[in-house]
Amino acid sequence: MDYWDHQGWRDAFSSPVFTQRQEAYGRQFGLPSVYTPEMVVDGIAQFTGSDAARAQSEIARAASRKKAKLRIARTAAGLEVAVEDAPRSADVYLALADDTAMSQVAAGENQGRQLHHVAVARGIRKIGSVKRGAGFQRVVDLPAGSGAQRVVVFVQENGAGEVLGAAVLAPV
Repeated sequence: MDYWDHQGWRDAFSSPVFTQRQEAYGRQFGLPSVYTPEMVVDGIAQFTGSDAARAQSEIARAASRKKAKLRIARTAAGLEVAVEDAPRSADVYLALADDTAMSQVAAGENQGRQLHHVAVARGIRKIGSVKRGAGFQRVVDLPAGSGAQRVVVFVQENGAGEVLGAAVLAPV
């Protein structure tokens, strides 16, 4: 069972992988339970996503930290990924997200409501690793239909560690 599936309806966008990531953050931050709308910035700060002042502060703080340089580009062969100057050893992940989606909630606290979603994660996978100060370069296959999705590549320390860099491509 995934995170939201316990409220009497199946979340069409849920995934065991996403649930495991959210639970890892819950353990990392010592939370009694995971919740939505939780916001995690750079893998090191968490708070309620509706706290706009805290979000601006944490994002500004994250922008001041040293980051790996990432370049990503869609090509005929797939997605070209290049990472340079990683400040620490870390894993490289690829995530695909639908720009928007809708869901009709059948049960639970939002029963009967139609919800509009933005940047809906549809998949995430580890595509490699990078060593401190080193680089990473690879062409990664993209699934059919991914041209209509956001592509996100990020570098993250093991598990739910600090995010050391990220790059995003809009849908084509």
